[in-house]
Amino acid sequence: MWLQVKELHDAGRIRATEVRGSDYISASDQSRMGDRVVPRLIEGKSVQLLGSLDKLHTWTDPDDVAHLMMVVAEEEVAWGRPWHVPSNGPMTQRHVVRDIALELGIKDPKVSSVPPIIEKTLGLFNPIMRELGHTAYQFNEPFVMSDERSRKTFGLKPKPWDLVIRDLVTHYK
Repeated sequence: MWLQVKELHDAGRIRATEVRGSDYISASDQSRMGDRVVPRLIEGKSVQLLGSLDKLHTWTDPDDVAHLMMVVAEEEVAWGRPWHVPSNGPMTQRHVVRDIALELGIKDPKVSSVPPIIEKTLGLFNPIMRELGHTAYQFNEPFVMSDERSRKTFGLKPKPWDLVIRDLVTHYK
């Protein structure tokens, strides 16, 4: 889609830019670390996630998305280009769950991964699970986004990781 929009931009028919984030870490049923994780930890339950627990992954805070969107809307240099949202360094799913648990005062959270055969079987009956299968590579291999150009061009930094985690947990308390 970006290439089609960029073509229209380059032809002078529209002004366009694109802001790209990785997976959001937020209080939501759409975030892998939101509704599926925090309430279970609060209740003392184990957490089961899709994909590898130990592959590096970039996580993006929605506040950082909003901040970059406000900046690119006002900067001439931003138009006609995609921009990656400044995000904290990549972390594994296990690491993120551990940090959430520590913020909750839990020292040893129980976390496991859904076996791939179960994911595929569920996809036969559940359209959401079927669609997640198309993006499984993002959690079964390292998925690391570079935000260097956004940082250098606009002087932006992501929200500090400890604050990302604290804000996430605070929503559920």
